[in-house]
Amino acid sequence: MTFKEQVQRQLERDEKRSALLYYDSLNIPTIGIGRNLKRGLSEDEIDYLFTNDYNSHLKEMLEAFPWAADLDEPRKAALLNMCFNMGVPVMKTFTSTLAALKEGRWEDAARHARNSKWYSQVGHRGPRVVKQFETGEWQY
Repeated sequence: MTFKEQVQRQLERDEKRSALLYYDSLNIPTIGIGRNLKRGLSEDEIDYLFTNDYNSHLKEMLEAFPWAADLDEPRKAALLNMCFNMGVPVMKTFTSTLAALKEGRWEDAARHARNSKWYSQVGHRGPRVVKQFETGEWQY
């Protein structure tokens, strides 16, 4: 066993290994193997986490909605944005929006998304995503 593996083995015993948030003996929010969440994340860690989330959400979205692979990039990204925000299981409940996207009815897709509870909950994100559905142009 390498030095790193030995240290990890000890720390997993002493700190705990958890994929979920827990509070340590000093009530500090912790995750992983003793990762103090009060210290935040480095830029590299943020990018690493995003890449993992991006890959898993994109894969799940394309498995659930294989037709989305044929959307232009801005509209595919708008759908991915919603999937990223709510998860694919909730996105599946947007049947009217999804049907309109699948059929290339951009204004209908935007209208259905605009009339959803999601739209009223996400602030400025909603109008940007909806405009991207409507126009096929990137919104930032």
